[in-house]
Formats: sequence, structure tokens, C-alpha cells
Amino acid sequence: DPNLRFPVEDLSSHLKKMRTRFIHDMDDDFNTPAALSFIFEAVKKANLLLREGQSLDKDSQQVLLKTREKIKNLGDILGLFQKEEKKRLGEQEKKLIEILVNIREKLREKKDWKLADEIRKKLDELGIELEDKRAETVWRTKS
Repeated sequence: DPNLRFPVEDLSSHLKKMRTRFIHDMDDDFNTPAALSFIFEAVKKANLLLREGQSLDKDSQQVLLKTREKIKNLGDILGLFQKEEKKRLGEQEKKLIEILVNIREKLREKKDWKLADEIRKKLDELGIELEDKRAETVWRTKS
């Protein structure tokens, strides 16, 4: 669509300057507000492009993907878009998990698969992964 050329070219031009501008702003006494403002300008331009086009050509799609990648990379430097830190388990929580794992092992010995599987499922929902080994069951928190 010829009407979309200007927003794509505008975003593409902005994208080419982004890293250099970011480094310049950060070198300027860690001018984080200026660095963020240039990143947010890219977000606005990308949103404009998305709003204007129902179906985007391959060039537009590529520019949007590069924009997303660049925003993510620069945002990571600033500590944005961090994944939630894995919660550390306390001693009592670890002991409770051990108790449940031991009960589950006893249920498996008695071939009570339904209840043993239910315990595994409930622990899994809480972010605890069980691995049944030959002699024991090992547990760990999911990452």
C-alpha cells in the first residue's frame, strides 16, 4: 500500500538512529529520560504503522520485527522487560514438599496411581516439578 510508505520509512529511519542515540544519551551522564523518550518515540511510530495498515507488506513487517527486537534489547539494558524472579522457597515450604513427595512415593508403592497423580498435578500447578527416578523422586522448582 503506497499510503503506508511514509510511516514505514519514518520508523525505519528512526530505527537506524536508535542505538547510536541510546548510547549517546547514556554517555551523557546516564540521561535515561532522553534514552527512554527516543525508545517511546519508536513505539509511537510502530503503533501508528500498525493502526494505519490492515495488512502490512513484508517490508513493513520486517521493520516492525526489527523495532520490537531493538526496543527489547535496549530495554533490557535499562532493566525493563525483566522476567519475574523465581520465588525462593523457605525451609518450611521445602519440608512440606518433601512430606508430600514421601506420601506420593508410598501411594505409588501401594499402586494408588490416581491419588499419586493428583499430588503430582497439584504440585505442578504450584510450580514444583517432580521427576521419578529408579530409587527416588526428585523435585525442583520450575524455571
